[in-house]
Amino acid sequence: MDTRQQEFPIDLGPKTTPHPAPYTSSIIALLYDVVPNEGVFLDPFGGIGGITTYIPNIIAGELMAKWAIRGCQLQHDALRLPFATNSLDGIVTSPTYGNRMGDHGDYNIDSDRRSYQSFYGEDLPNTNTGRYNWGAQYQLLHTLAWIECTRVVKPGGLFYLNISDHIRNGQVIPVSDWHIETLKSLMWEQVGTFRIETPRFKKGANHEARVDHESLIIFRLL
Repeated sequence: MDTRQQEFPIDLGPKTTPHPAPYTSSIIALLYDVVPNEGVFLDPFGGIGGITTYIPNIIAGELMAKWAIRGCQLQHDALRLPFATNSLDGIVTSPTYGNRMGDHGDYNIDSDRRSYQSFYGEDLPNTNTGRYNWGAQYQLLHTLAWIECTRVVKPGGLFYLNISDHIRNGQVIPVSDWHIETLKSLMWEQVGTFRIETPRFKKGANHEARVDHESLIIFRLL
């Protein structure tokens, strides 16, 4: 019997170390439909582990202790996964997008400058992708994480990537295309793409020119 819940509320978590970027309800609903019920999948950027409430065969791992303790099964670094080679059936994850949520500063979590650091309440370590805007360090850390994900997944395994572009200086930053090409270079074949209109953060420097959708991109490991 499938015991997963059928409603998908958005949950930032309680005020004690909430997370600024949970999966939206429409993304959770889509993942619920497309992720197989069997097999073991990993979310290496698990945040507070909300996805496991609805899809229990996903293991959520998180680097930051105060988020991991909220709901993830594991505290780990996505660059050094605690799994044997070819041991998992796939990846389900939503990495950071390289947008202004990677800003630094002592911002109040209710302000117009929402960031990973402000929600966590402490400086983030250098290996946390939420510390970086789009650029070389963001790309390096995600490349290393995708290499590690590729190592732990069985041949033929699946990768469900929830990602979004964003606006900088009036231009769309092609974050999604970068992730697609990086995964393809690691022998992941793109087998499906969904475009999902989602509610975007309505404040901040670029609130009048938001990208109006996120993507769910599905890959299979060759």
